[in-house]
Amino acid sequence: MKTDELSMFLDSVDRFMKTEMAPYTATMDLYPQKDLPFNIFDKFTKAGILNREGVDGELLNPGNSVRLLSALSCHCAGIGAFVGYALAGEMLKKRYAPGQLPGGPVGICLHEEVDVDIEHCMPDFRTKLEGGAVHGAKKSVIMAGCATVYAVFASAGDGLCLAWVDGRAGTVEVSQPVGLLGIRAVPCADISFRAAPAIGKAEAGPEALLYVAAVLGLFNAACACATADTGLRKAWEYAAQRYQGGRTIGDYDAVELMYARNATMVGSSREAILAAADGFEDRSQERLQACIRAKINGSGNAVNALLDAIQMHGGYGYMRDYGIEKRFRDAVALSLMPFDNTRLSLMLAGTEARERRRI
Repeated sequence: MKTDELSMFLDSVDRFMKTEMAPYTATMDLYPQKDLPFNIFDKFTKAGILNREGVDGELLNPGNSVRLLSALSCHCAGIGAFVGYALAGEMLKKRYAPGQLPGGPVGICLHEEVDVDIEHCMPDFRTKLEGGAVHGAKKSVIMAGCATVYAVFASAGDGLCLAWVDGRAGTVEVSQPVGLLGIRAVPCADISFRAAPAIGKAEAGPEALLYVAAVLGLFNAACACATADTGLRKAWEYAAQRYQGGRTIGDYDAVELMYARNATMVGSSREAILAAADGFEDRSQERLQACIRAKINGSGNAVNALLDAIQMHGGYGYMRDYGIEKRFRDAVALSLMPFDNTRLSLMLAGTEARERRRI
């Protein structure tokens, strides 16, 4: 998209969030989640955000996607994360199974209950592809409740593969929704595959895992930084209105310094995320590593900023009335996906160790 077209598109997204989604954001934060009068994926598809023209065209440009997710997450990081996972699923289909799979949301089955193998830069996947069918289980699969297709990272022989499974098949069992610390707009559940036939597969070495971690990490960090930026601004507005000791809280040097420090850190993180996204298309390992570093740094700064935003509200910061505690929960949850920052750091250490051995 050209700059003017992108600005117009983001303006329309902002209006859509204010008029169409604002009445439901509080409902989406409840657990167990109350029934919504619409399907979120369908809602955004009809709005032109997740339609075929969008996901096959300019919106799959990571830079444009990051800008879109930032605009959404200023209103609700949960909705931003939902759209981010939907876009990441489309990017994964386009890269590894172009034109072979049905439309609709993709559940990316990535998480494991084991440590990352630093030597090989990947988890020890217990899910297996044998005889053209997927066996095993995955925990806390994002988009599990609404996915039409699952992208399953599984072991195959001595290597790793990416298998695609029809989410509507009777061989796929989805648990009850899993309660999340934050981003409750995103459906999450455990999944079991009972010899589920693979409707497509592709070889997937460490590069594929790094690619998915980079895309999802970049998108999650964009959502976290946008919600942190909005939370900080709201906290500063509160500090300018709340009197303590005869003057507003914002007049105290300690509070002003707290705000300035966090605003600078979040701002620099957003710039780093945009720079990584705009240079993503070369798909080199160095670029993927830069995306993961941007995720680690950005999500960490977002959590710290929102924790201070809560402190700027005093005891009121922990109450739902002011909305800061929700933004904090969202940022913490986003920092843990697709892998937590410690695990991502181990993945980076593994790739760098392999590069040194090759030199």
